[in-house]
Amino acid sequence: MNISEFRSSGFLLLRKPAATALFLVAMYLILMVSRVEGWDAAVWATLFFLCADTRCDDTGAPWLRFLPAGILLLFVPYLIYKHAADVWWAVAAWQMESVHHLFKWDALFARIPLNDPGWMRQAFPSPWLTEKLAWVYNFGFAFCIWGAAIRSFFARDWRKMLHYLLATHILQTPLIIPFYNAIELHESWWVMQRPDVFGRAAFMDAYHVTLNAQNCFPSMHTSVAFAVMLLALREKGPIFKWGMTAYAGAIILSTLYLDIHWTIDVLAGLAFGYGVVKLADVIMKRLLRKGQLFCRGERGRRGIGRHGSSIYQNNM
Repeated sequence: MNISEFRSSGFLLLRKPAATALFLVAMYLILMVSRVEGWDAAVWATLFFLCADTRCDDTGAPWLRFLPAGILLLFVPYLIYKHAADVWWAVAAWQMESVHHLFKWDALFARIPLNDPGWMRQAFPSPWLTEKLAWVYNFGFAFCIWGAAIRSFFARDWRKMLHYLLATHILQTPLIIPFYNAIELHESWWVMQRPDVFGRAAFMDAYHVTLNAQNCFPSMHTSVAFAVMLLALREKGPIFKWGMTAYAGAIILSTLYLDIHWTIDVLAGLAFGYGVVKLADVIMKRLLRKGQLFCRGERGRRGIGRHGSSIYQNNM
């Protein structure tokens, strides 16, 4: 590390009490996220691994300038995730009791050739792989987003934090609900009457098992993971780029190997995730364009010279 790199690093936090205080607030938020999500040691190890080459994508922005936006982009999704499970269960219960689906695809999907993923564990039986993919499936839906957002935080890039959040739950949740309201489709193990890998039937009554097994088309595990994968492939750091690509790919694989989503669900999830990333790209470009125009106007009024702000846009 040369002198300029050292001066732009987090070590300067120790010399700026305000930045240090804000940084500690951010670290507390990350700790609270871990508690809400129930992270285990393996999740923490994965996070540290993904952040190992953060310097490759570091913007070099002053911490004191970055931290207010960075904290906000940690705090808002933290609140969302803290209450997301209860809200989603309420939405699912409302669907069960009030929504009259236009399409009921259980029987149709069971008849489509190569659509049933049950062959995968029969062809490649492995208790070890089942256990690892179950871990990926359980944590991956949220962690792939948090891993990307937290790494972008340490890279001091609020734009990427916002981009990852937009391309995943912020846009995907409202856009996917119309599909779930129109299409009744249950998980493959439930339709084919096979044992569930997670043993839900052992600790849930029939109503809650059915509630938990609905809303399959498209696969949101797939769409969220694929969106994060597409954005991660734009990063410079090879550890994060390929590490997150592998992790997101494992999430998608887990939905099939664990006999949860049909093949068509996954293909639809890939298409849906790709479309939402493109929508997020458009939104981000417009936001940044408006931000640049505002900043130019402010600099013009104040007589301040133009500071380069196109680095992120060039990487989009």
